[in-house]
Amino acid sequence: IRFRNRLFLVPIILFFNKIVFCSQASRDSFPFFLKYISRHKYQVVYNGIDIKNIEAIKQHHSHKNNDTFNIISIGRLEKIKRFDKIIAAVKNISVESINLVIVGGGSQMNYLKSIASDHLFKDKITFTGEISREQVYGHLVNANLFVSASTTEGHPVSVLESLAAGCLNLLSDIEPHREIAQNGIFVKLFDGDDNEQLKDEIIKSRSLSPEEHQLLVDGGRQLALE
Repeated sequence: IRFRNRLFLVPIILFFNKIVFCSQASRDSFPFFLKYISRHKYQVVYNGIDIKNIEAIKQHHSHKNNDTFNIISIGRLEKIKRFDKIIAAVKNISVESINLVIVGGGSQMNYLKSIASDHLFKDKITFTGEISREQVYGHLVNANLFVSASTTEGHPVSVLESLAAGCLNLLSDIEPHREIAQNGIFVKLFDGDDNEQLKDEIIKSRSLSPEEHQLLVDGGRQLALE
């Protein structure tokens, strides 16, 4: 947060009756003195997702192809989201039946398209730009794996939506993702700066047996519901 905006937080926290954070990680990220003066009036209210709509689209529009492993990543195409790391990891996997869909718009769109434009991958990496939430759900229910390499989050809605839609999850090891992953059984965390680890985890996810895959999907969906 810019220094000017940090200053604005002081009168807000001093004079407002209730301070709401979207996650415990968001709350914990605040400087000690701000947490101290708001200790009696803060509350954590997690971001919500449209479970009913996701389920409806999942039941009527799911067309997963068992021959193709579909990876999806969603967010603002900005440096802090590290989409370049995801693209690099996918390009280092020598498997033809892997596709990557990147959903969102932002200042890095042209740059990311340029590094994904290798002729070997021109049909493997797709950019949707900004699309409606229903279209996002459509992509999620047809994906096998959701990946986020972000450096910072509050409480990421797209992660929760992907879990509810039945995607496996690979998330960068940052505090908001840890809060969702909890014990780490149903959501896998990775070092966001380690392309090799991300590549290996994608390969492991693709290699899961149908039974292992379903166990993780069911557990992830329960996390999202909770």
